[in-house]
Amino acid sequence: MKSVDWVALYRETPWERIERIKQGVPVSWLDLTALEIGLPKPQLAAILGIKRQGRRDTGVHRFRELGVSERLLGLMRLLGQVRVMLDESGEPSDCNAALWFGNWLTCPLAALRGRKPAEFLDTMEGQNLLSELLAQMQSGGVA
Repeated sequence: MKSVDWVALYRETPWERIERIKQGVPVSWLDLTALEIGLPKPQLAAILGIKRQGRRDTGVHRFRELGVSERLLGLMRLLGQVRVMLDESGEPSDCNAALWFGNWLTCPLAALRGRKPAEFLDTMEGQNLLSELLAQMQSGGVA
């Protein structure tokens, strides 16, 4: 399975993201993301609110619904954000950002009133909240 550049997705412009979402994110990205963060694919699909597989365009199986592509891409951008955070913090490059992120998603956090970050991945507003929380963690704004 081909790797995805999380950091490049994180750094895409809004115009690039909108176009990618409208084209439909490849279904294989769900498989890859689940594998990378160490969560079973059915569990990750449920967390993201993904109920169906996609359509096949030009030989690539893609998600049909814009919301599904948007949520999966949003999760992948959060992975890119974590990788950038680790790089900027001087963490070793061999630190597995995806596995750290997968573990983080499943741990209740005081900053989320005892809820798990995974509970916020099914909406873009929730993903924005997690992005802000990660940024606060990097800057030391979250205890």
